[in-house]
Amino acid sequence: MIRHCVLFHFQPETTRDQIDGAAKLLLEYVATLDGVVSYRLGHDVGATDGNYDFGIVGDFETLDAYITYRDSPRHVEIAKGIVAPLLIERATVQFEIPDD
Repeated sequence: MIRHCVLFHFQPETTRDQIDGAAKLLLEYVATLDGVVSYRLGHDVGATDGNYDFGIVGDFETLDAYITYRDSPRHVEIAKGIVAPLLIERATVQFEIPDD
């Protein structure tokens, strides 16, 4: 299994409605895909200064399932067309979760 983690730091003028709108689109998109084991996202709870504003953790059955998610035109449209213009910074990592 492949775990995909992404953190977002948004520009100060970005509204919660803008973030939630993009999150809704991502959840709708992910619901159409095969190979998604889990997909969770949410706003930082504010417990620690300096945290990113929002995070996503997605688990995919295979690397190919993750790549399908990442490279699809719909994901690119949401990520580059809607989310990227709102960002100051983004951090991401994908790693393998071994079978137990």
